[in-house]
Amino acid sequence: MQQPCGVGAAPSAAAVTPVGRPPRAYPDPDEARRIAAVARALLLNHRAATVIGILTDAGIRTVLLKGPVTAHRLYPDLPRMWRDTDLLVDPSRFADAAQLLLNQGFRQLDPAPHAQTFIREGAEIVDLHWTLPLTAAPPAQVWARLQPHLVGFDLHGHAVETLDVPAHACHLAIHAVQNPRQGHTARRDLERAVAVFPLPVWAAALDVARLIGAETPLTTALRVTSPKADTLADLLGLSSRIRFIERLRISEDPTGGVYGAARLLHLIPAPHRRVLLRRWLTPTQAEIAAYMRRPEAARSTPADWPPRLRLMLYRAQQIARLAPHIARAVNISAFKARRLSTPIHPSHTCDANAPNQTNTLDQQPD
Repeated sequence: MQQPCGVGAAPSAAAVTPVGRPPRAYPDPDEARRIAAVARALLLNHRAATVIGILTDAGIRTVLLKGPVTAHRLYPDLPRMWRDTDLLVDPSRFADAAQLLLNQGFRQLDPAPHAQTFIREGAEIVDLHWTLPLTAAPPAQVWARLQPHLVGFDLHGHAVETLDVPAHACHLAIHAVQNPRQGHTARRDLERAVAVFPLPVWAAALDVARLIGAETPLTTALRVTSPKADTLADLLGLSSRIRFIERLRISEDPTGGVYGAARLLHLIPAPHRRVLLRRWLTPTQAEIAAYMRRPEAARSTPADWPPRLRLMLYRAQQIARLAPHIARAVNISAFKARRLSTPIHPSHTCDANAPNQTNTLDQQPD
């Protein structure tokens, strides 16, 4: 029998809860986020397994990149979200794989230099790679040289293939240079990998990078990501200098204008470079008129000004916009300026499916 509340005493929960209605529960926010992350991961894993199954049934070998593999190896006890499925396929079968995705209701977006993005209703995204980004080796060579570095992976009951730990570490470094913004998931993943994977794994990752022409981005990534990564680069014997064109890439130019121009000037033949320089310094009247018809130039200059004066104003705006990015690239340290306060103790063991082990570079995430 319920006892009455005393005078001045706070009523009990039973006294104020209506009969037949349970007390309202206030779930822990962290627990709710964890449950949501698990549910999201299960959905993405199911979608990835379905797409991989379709490609496999058509005789197209696929390699699962990042996403659930990174979550499993680097964050086994922490939520780590991803939004798309990254798949590497044999470049000779890329057209067949792309057509299969189109037949499944995907539509393709503009391609990147290394992959094509496909999207379908329900925010389902697949990045279909014919090579890894920023690699100098031809796509067919990248595919062939990664074959010894493929291992099995359990995608919630679905057997798929992925990169082994050294090749995965190499890819994480490439991805960090490809996405250099502070706070980007790629930067955090690389910092975590430096803390979790032992030195022999990174030595093997350097071998993989040399095989596929990715030593420069791997070196750049380790030199600029964190003091621990910089010290790891020292242990691997990597160059302390960062090429200027790589400094342009990581100077966070939001338009890509400086890096893109530098790459263009580096790749095109010398006669073409001279033509571009002449057009920049002494354009003809026809070239000026054609340039000022570009939407970005037309929007940013007064329409009633003479074309040559409008072009001069637009060039000045370009220089003012891009100068800070060039300055940042110049100021990025080309020498070893960051050091750990404590030494790194190399280890000699690594379990591909159990990164939380002793004798790693650092057991705790940054």
